[in-house]
Amino acid sequence: MWATIAGFGFGLGPVLGGALIEAFDWSAIFWVNVPIGLAGLLATVTHVRESRDPNARRLDLGGAALASGALFCLTLGLVETDDHSWTSAFTLAFLGAAVALGAAFLVFEARHHEPILPLEFFRRRAYTIANLDYCLMYAALAGVLFFVSLYFQNVKGFSALETGFSWLTMNVPFILVSPFAGRLQGRFGSRRVVVVGALLAGLGVLDFALLGLDSPFLQAVPGYFLVGVGFGSAVPAISAVAMGAIEVERAGVASGVLNTARQVGSAVGLAALGSIATAAAAGSLTKPDNFVSGMRAAMLVAGALALAASVLTLVGQPPGYPARGRLRCGRTSVVQPGKGPPDAERSDPVRQNERAAIPEVAKAHHDPPSTMRVQEDEDVGTFLV
Repeated sequence: MWATIAGFGFGLGPVLGGALIEAFDWSAIFWVNVPIGLAGLLATVTHVRESRDPNARRLDLGGAALASGALFCLTLGLVETDDHSWTSAFTLAFLGAAVALGAAFLVFEARHHEPILPLEFFRRRAYTIANLDYCLMYAALAGVLFFVSLYFQNVKGFSALETGFSWLTMNVPFILVSPFAGRLQGRFGSRRVVVVGALLAGLGVLDFALLGLDSPFLQAVPGYFLVGVGFGSAVPAISAVAMGAIEVERAGVASGVLNTARQVGSAVGLAALGSIATAAAAGSLTKPDNFVSGMRAAMLVAGALALAASVLTLVGQPPGYPARGRLRCGRTSVVQPGKGPPDAERSDPVRQNERAAIPEVAKAHHDPPSTMRVQEDEDVGTFLV
């Protein structure tokens, strides 16, 4: 469900953004978020029940500062390679600062009793590979969104609105596939779904590397379609694998780390791909022929990143984990005081951990210690109390 709703937003965003730019100017795509944010705030205040975690963690300001500084220096160092060479003092200073701050962040988190990034999560291979998959795939996607949009506007002469509509050829397959991601995982296993999904996405990105000055729009359609199908199937499966590797009472932190991996992959990936495009172009990227040369190089690397996620999952992810997702699809279980789980679940250690965590979750939500209904969600492999 989350992936489907995100897909609708992802599909409408470019179209509405293009319409706003056509009607007003580029700043309208930022101003439109003000009323949207206010509406979300009002809906939260009026419809969301307040809850408090008695074991809430303190904000790790030191870790947040070190991580932000490392990412800032890394991103700026990569972006500015357009004006400063890789061996310049400017570039080396910022990249060196990123390495130093990153190392300091890891040391700080390892010693902090309430870290913003629990390093023990990454002792679990399934969770580590899921985060790496997110980084690689969203780095590739960020490059596609940036370069292909500029290609159709600056090289092919599309308007902002026409470019927005062009993305529907990718977003519609995403929307159509993502609701069935849970069923695909239940039938084939999350590992296979991620491998095939990342493979399709990588092939779709490589299709954009074939675009030239005179390429028709239809030449890009296979790439759009494969990227949409690939991400629509792989992203929910990656999330299921990651969340299935962590205890349910720590699901919130684990989900936050996974989302951060996506954001880091997008930011750093786009900066790196931009540097690659600049280096590959014969001159300024403002010239169409130079831009196409740079875009092709960037898309080749972006496609390789998505394919690397497929290979990484195939080689590194434990076969059969989770064989059919962490939780069985579409089931509703009733847990009563004094009664244990069904016989078929008593020998499953993952299910035992989940059942053991249910009273704590109920306590955090101020539910009485009586019969609780647990609805298991087939798409993301977690449950709602």
